[in-house]
Amino acid sequence: MKIDALLETLRDLDGSQNLDVDCKKFGPQVLEKQINCTQIRTPPSKIISQGEERGELVESDTTCPDVRPRVTLSRTGNGNRKRREWRSICRNRLSRHIGESLGIQVKPSEVRLKAGDEYAPYAWQIDDPSIKPLFDKQISKHSVGAYIALYQYVGRSFRAIHPQDLMKAVEPSNNSTCQDSCPGQSVVEHQCRALEPAAAQQLQDLETDSTKLLERLEQAKTRALSRTWADTDFQTEMLLSIIRDAQTIIRTHQRLLAV
Repeated sequence: MKIDALLETLRDLDGSQNLDVDCKKFGPQVLEKQINCTQIRTPPSKIISQGEERGELVESDTTCPDVRPRVTLSRTGNGNRKRREWRSICRNRLSRHIGESLGIQVKPSEVRLKAGDEYAPYAWQIDDPSIKPLFDKQISKHSVGAYIALYQYVGRSFRAIHPQDLMKAVEPSNNSTCQDSCPGQSVVEHQCRALEPAAAQQLQDLETDSTKLLERLEQAKTRALSRTWADTDFQTEMLLSIIRDAQTIIRTHQRLLAV
């Protein structure tokens, strides 16, 4: 009778009409423990699922014979913790690389990937174009895979250099990129460079001819002025001669009239 009463209580608590308990396997004491476990306001399975959502450590009630202690971390909580750990490892590795390569002490928390601070004492030289997208975002925005890649490739596929060295490396790279992407333009530039000596000689010849023409023009102006002055002197002399002759004739007529 006691077992039947316990079974009835279990059916009422569990809400199941198909509860099947083997009386030979479970005695009254085990069923009482099962009833005590079922009477918990929040079932152990519900506690575990809630703990998994929050990423908390959850232990079940050990008084229940069919529920074991359990430690669980949610997938999101575990992923965030792993991401924080790898971010810290990556920052430390990059900071150590900067110190070893340039002799500059940069705190791990101050290491940057994106170029934005013009006063930064370091820059990143990327030797492998395939990892260039890693430098389009800040370290804090990356995933675990990106942190692992940065940790493995630093000093091999990219390295820290002085900013002025980066400028020197970028200029030849830009020239070679233009030559590779614009072969026609490269041919034209080559032809222009080949014509530069001849063009320079022609320019020098033109300057010489221009100087000679200017000299000849000045000489022509001088001759023209000289001729003008000469013609003026001749005309003046002729006028004076005519005036003298006229004065002589006038004096002669005056003497004749006086007689």
